[in-house]
Amino acid sequence: MGLPVNDWTGQVTGVAYTDIAANKITAPHGKVIIAIQCLGDHGVEMVIADMETEDTSMYPNGTANAHIGTTSDTVDEGGGVSGAATFTMDTSYVTKGYAVGWYADGVGIPYGTKVAAVNVGSSAVEITLDTNVTLSDGQTIYFTNPTDTVHGTGGRKINQGTDPKIVANGTPLIGRWTSITLGGDVEAAGILCYFGN
Repeated sequence: MGLPVNDWTGQVTGVAYTDIAANKITAPHGKVIIAIQCLGDHGVEMVIADMETEDTSMYPNGTANAHIGTTSDTVDEGGGVSGAATFTMDTSYVTKGYAVGWYADGVGIPYGTKVAAVNVGSSAVEITLDTNVTLSDGQTIYFTNPTDTVHGTGGRKINQGTDPKIVANGTPLIGRWTSITLGGDVEAAGILCYFGN
């Protein structure tokens, strides 16, 4: 049974079904897949082998990491950072391209934290944030230009880690994809892909 049209914004202009592993459903040209629903008993799963999207920076896909900020770097502090705002990065802020006023995000960094100073102590790899943080050596910090109000941070590519799965629970996966390819682990009764503009 399909999901009611009024459960998300956008007009459904067609639906495709498949239960075949390694099958690729592609949206009609000029349209996208706006929702994907797994069918079958509650809790059964379908593995996603790949997803392609019209904007690789906005939706999970197999080509690029969506929502990773403007740039990123890793912490270079052998003992980590414990309750401090100033610390050393692996790469120069000039090379990475971030500046004072840019947002800094990552594990242990409160939401809304900004870069308060770069080139601290005349070192292009030492920065200061506007709040104290606790970080581990080698930890990734994402930097986002404050003029970018549409991208978050911390996203990964589909299949960069474990195989992602769609679970049959009545809740659709919402986004804007041009295609989806199922993997080999087929427990569910298939998927429905809803097309829209």
